[in-house]
Amino acid sequence: RSVAAHPFLTSAGTVAVLVLSILGVSRIRIETDLLHSLRRDSPLAQATEFIDRYLTGVNSLEIIVHGAPAGDPEALARVGAFEEEIRKLPEVRKVTGFPDLVRRVNRAFHEGRQEFESLPTGPDAAADVADIQDLLRREAPEEMSRFVPADGTTLRLTARVGALDTGQSQRLFERIRKR
Repeated sequence: RSVAAHPFLTSAGTVAVLVLSILGVSRIRIETDLLHSLRRDSPLAQATEFIDRYLTGVNSLEIIVHGAPAGDPEALARVGAFEEEIRKLPEVRKVTGFPDLVRRVNRAFHEGRQEFESLPTGPDAAADVADIQDLLRREAPEEMSRFVPADGTTLRLTARVGALDTGQSQRLFERIRKR
C-alpha cells in the first residue's frame, strides 16, 4: 500500500540504492598476497622472505614470444633487446632466455673472451646461430627445449620476481606487454 501510494518516492529510493551499489561494486578490489596473509614466524613466510631478500625471488614469469624463429639472427636480436627491457623493470631480478644462452655459448666458442659474449652478427650470423643450436641440441637438450619449444618459431623467457600481490602482478604484466 505504501509503495502504491508513493510511486515516485519509491522509484527515487530504488534508483539511489542502485547507484550507491554500483559505486560500491566499482570500488571492490580483489588482492591476493600470500606472504602477508601468513604469520611472520610461519616457515613458509620466512622461507619466502629469505628467497626474496637473498636469492632471485620466489615467483617465475614465463614470457612466450611468438613469431621469433630461434635460427633467425634478427629475431634473436629483437628478443635479446626485449630481454634487456624487461631486466630494467624494478620488480624483475633476473631474466634468462635463448639469447642469453646463445651469448654464453658464443663466448665459449671464442675461448671465453668477454668481448664475444654477444649475439652473432654479420654475414655469418645465421651459420653461427645454427652451429650454436646444433651444439645445444647435442650437449644440452634440456636447456634448448626449456627456451625453444619444438615448433622453433617461439621463444620462451623466464623472469624471476619477488612475491607480488595480484595488483602488482597485473601492473607488471601490463608493462611487459607494452615493451
